[in-house]
Amino acid sequence: MPLGPAPVKIHPTAIVDPRARIAPDVEIGPYSLIGPHVEIGAGSRIGPHAVITGHTRIGAHTAIAACVGIAGSTKVGRNCRIGGASGISGHLDIADNVEISAFTLITKSISSAGTYTGVYPFETNVEWRRNAVQLKHLDELAQRVRAIEKKPAQPKRSKT
Repeated sequence: MPLGPAPVKIHPTAIVDPRARIAPDVEIGPYSLIGPHVEIGAGSRIGPHAVITGHTRIGAHTAIAACVGIAGSTKVGRNCRIGGASGISGHLDIADNVEISAFTLITKSISSAGTYTGVYPFETNVEWRRNAVQLKHLDELAQRVRAIEKKPAQPKRSKT
């Protein structure tokens, strides 16, 4: 039985700046890039082709799948799972126990544990922008329709 923490495993093709702070028992996959001010907590797994830059902190026991990009000054909590090809913008905080589905773009902080998904099919940019604006107001519209449906029907007026 080995004594002490498990060693860090960095694939030979990964680029890890020597100033990055990597805790014990971390695995970094092939062709990943870890910047100089990044901190990765114990027991975390970084998949292949991931890019983590800036003053980013990854909590312990977090799994980051292939092709994930995390921009600077982001704090990812403990026990998180980030699906492949997801992107996390900079200057955000991600709570503990968050799961981000594959291909999801995170542009705001996440303060509660849970699963978050943001996949949206492609279309022309003009159509996408129009639909994105409408989707932002969909819940409000649904609430208004429910309120209208709850009101008693008005009697019809005769045309005399």
